[in-house]
Amino acid sequence: MPSMRDHARMRIGLDFDGTIVDTTTAKIRFAREAFGVELSALETWGAIGRARIGEARLMEMVRAAHEELTVSAPSMPGARAGIVRLARDHELFVVTARSAVEVSWAERWVAEHAPAISGVVHTDRGPKLDACRELGIELMLDDIPSVLHELAEAGVDGALIEAEYNRDALRHDRVRAVRHWRDFVALCTTHTSGERV
Repeated sequence: MPSMRDHARMRIGLDFDGTIVDTTTAKIRFAREAFGVELSALETWGAIGRARIGEARLMEMVRAAHEELTVSAPSMPGARAGIVRLARDHELFVVTARSAVEVSWAERWVAEHAPAISGVVHTDRGPKLDACRELGIELMLDDIPSVLHELAEAGVDGALIEAEYNRDALRHDRVRAVRHWRDFVALCTTHTSGERV
């Protein structure tokens, strides 16, 4: 079987929260320690989170997870090994919707735990399409289906890393679901061999 070295070098985009870093675990820990509340993964964001702990607490939890808790947040299973493997043959960029304040914490995490990543770009809560176009991203890994749908509509292939909160989402034909980082690494091998997602 040919290695990825036999194939074209790609520019790959990687979301940060919920894709490289397990921000959900950081949020659950923060809610337990700060509010005395045990949350499920589904209760850490959106309408479900607001219903469970209220808007103010939800925003406090998200802020903490995207700022000071980022540095100690664990990586998603297989993420660090997958990044090292992919960086041998491809150029990797974090493309995150984090704000200008929050991105510095992500940059610190990447510098310490994933130095093979070429750069961190943030969209300040905006869409990721322009950043992906500017970077020449050919394949994007994200955990938010709507992000990947927008990119797919613009011709950028995507991979959705499955999570409890996104398994039932509608998928675009240019987006492939992956259960683990090892599946994403395998998809990159297929993608670079000329097969479209």
